[in-house]
Amino acid sequence: MLGYTAAVCCFLFGIIAAKETYVGYSVIRTVPKSENDVTILDSLHHDKGVNFWIEPSHPGHDVDLMVSAGELQQVTGKLNDAGISWKVFIHDVQGLIDNQELEDAVERFRSGRAFSFGTFHTHAEVNQWLEELAAKHPSIAQVETIGKTYEKRDMKLIKIGNNPNKPGIWIDGGIHAREWLSPATIIYMINELVSKYDTDSEIKSLVDNVNWWILPVHNPDGYEYSRTSSRMWRKNRRPTGQSSWWAGECIGTDLNRNWD
Repeated sequence: MLGYTAAVCCFLFGIIAAKETYVGYSVIRTVPKSENDVTILDSLHHDKGVNFWIEPSHPGHDVDLMVSAGELQQVTGKLNDAGISWKVFIHDVQGLIDNQELEDAVERFRSGRAFSFGTFHTHAEVNQWLEELAAKHPSIAQVETIGKTYEKRDMKLIKIGNNPNKPGIWIDGGIHAREWLSPATIIYMINELVSKYDTDSEIKSLVDNVNWWILPVHNPDGYEYSRTSSRMWRKNRRPTGQSSWWAGECIGTDLNRNWD
């Protein structure tokens, strides 16, 4: 047991050591009461050390913003001056990240080589799992590569259903790199639709009457960067051709804000 624990800890240390850390970061929650409150909160986008988890949109809607220790007093001071009430929702962001990574590492050691639905997988692992799942169920599932990302990763989707005359439903996950639960949820849905087709009448009906086009990871480059370098990364990894005095070259586009 001691050897097992040591192996997990060493594995985890190797992961954490190479990453950007969020030591001292906390998350503030506030609820704007007016459009003016929304405008004031929106202006905090320009403050270094502030990262919105839930954007200001309308009065009465929660707003969550992650703030560095160095900016906390300044940000809360602005809110106090504007009469906007707030509370600390998460006191230790890095602590939550460390706990999640430890749980993930333990689950990986526990499950061995099997694909586990209790962990967050790499993009390569997701693609391999899609291929293996489709190979086991060729009558209802096919994998297609629809393009490559800026960093040359294959974007693979799975098509479930085989009647071209049926209506189609498109589902994708992970457009925001840091939201790992999104691809994990999509993977679970795919598995339910494919693996239970022969044993669940409701799922059989869903597959027989609809063509499903499902892309588990919409933003592979950003997703991998959030795994290996910066847990809170949200965008893709394509250079924008622009720069700023505080961050240098600006990398990445927020994909869901670029629809035609």
